[in-house]
This record gives sequence, structure tokens and C-alpha cells, in this order.
Amino acid sequence: MDGRQFRSLFGILFRPRRRRFGWRLLQEFWGTVNGPLTPQLAADIGLDDRYLNWTVSSRVNAGDAKISGAEFNFIRQLNFGFLPEWAHAFSLSSNGTMLHLEGPNRFISKAGNFSISWNKRPISARVTWNYRGKQRTQPLTGAQYDITGTSAGSGGFYEYYDSRYNIDANAEYPLSRRFKQFANARNILNEPQVLERYSGTSARYASGFRHEEFGIQMSVGVKGTF
Repeated sequence: MDGRQFRSLFGILFRPRRRRFGWRLLQEFWGTVNGPLTPQLAADIGLDDRYLNWTVSSRVNAGDAKISGAEFNFIRQLNFGFLPEWAHAFSLSSNGTMLHLEGPNRFISKAGNFSISWNKRPISARVTWNYRGKQRTQPLTGAQYDITGTSAGSGGFYEYYDSRYNIDANAEYPLSRRFKQFANARNILNEPQVLERYSGTSARYASGFRHEEFGIQMSVGVKGTF
């Protein structure tokens, strides 16, 4: 296969069904700030001193943000004449988003998935690989996050969900015109969710804050259409 044939085949297989580019300006949207309960804040909201230094979550006006980027998706059944007959039951699909974020935000800059489906009566099945990019959530306040040792929170510390991958699988088998038996499994590799807290000058090895494992979520049942 020469270069021109390869490029032509690649274009047939992976030509996107939809591409979209754009930008959006968000003004005066809400955000969340976490910090310790100070004497002044306790007095303002009517709490007594026994709650001092408890963590308080507050909704604030986070200001303006600008979002620009692109998204794409494609769906392709592998029904090419040069493939064996059994391969025609397979199809590929994918979608992804890439964003450039400016200003305070809690958006995920990169996300996507890729699926392989098999559909040959009476059984259909799919395996999906998902990617969720790193997400910055909220600024951290309190003396432990401030280089001045006060509770002003000027140390530039933020909380992040680290990027992660997971794989889901599902299958269906029709029992009648109206009923189908199904089996689903989410996060079959039991990938953890990692919460991080750090600033621009923090040591990378010290960024981990919480490591969560939710296990494999499975469901089996019957669904109907009426």
C-alpha cells in the first residue's frame, strides 16, 4: 500500500461526522470557595465559637471567564468490502473536546471517549474507553495554604481532580419485541479518583490529598419499551 492509498483509507475510516469550533464568554458566574470559619465570619452568619476553624463552603461570584476550543465526533461501521464478513458487525465511534480556558473556571479542558461496538442479531455489545482531563475546582484558603501564615489564602493553592481513564462495557439480548435483558459494568479496571491540592511552587510528590476507589459498578436486569 503506497502513501496515497494509506491516506485515502485513513480518511474513509476516520472522517469526522461533526466538527465544531467556537468561543464563549461567561460573565459573573458562580463559584465555590472553601476555608476555615473565622471569628468574623462566625459572627456574620450567627454561629458560636465552638465552630471556629471548621471548613466552610461558600458560593461566590467568580467573575468572568472566556472559553475557546473545538469538539469532534465520528461513527463508522466496518462494512468495507476488503474485510471479512464477521468484521462487518463491528463499528467504531469516538468524540472529544479540547478547550482553552481563561479566567477563573471549573471546566475540564480535555475529555473524550472511544468505543468499539458489535451488533449482530440478537446480541449487541459495546466497550468504551473514557478519558477525563484534569479539573481545577476551587481556591484554598487558610493559614496552611498562605505563605504569610494568615488565613487570607494568597498562596495560590487550588484543589484539582487529576486526569483519569476508565473502561465501561455493556451488552443486550432481546427477550421479546418489548423486553431486553441487559448487563452493564462501569470502570471495569477500578481506576481511582485522585484529589490533589497544590500551588505553582509546590513539590509535585506532595500534591496528593485523597485517593478514592469506588469499585466496579455492575448492573443486570430487564428493561421494557411500551
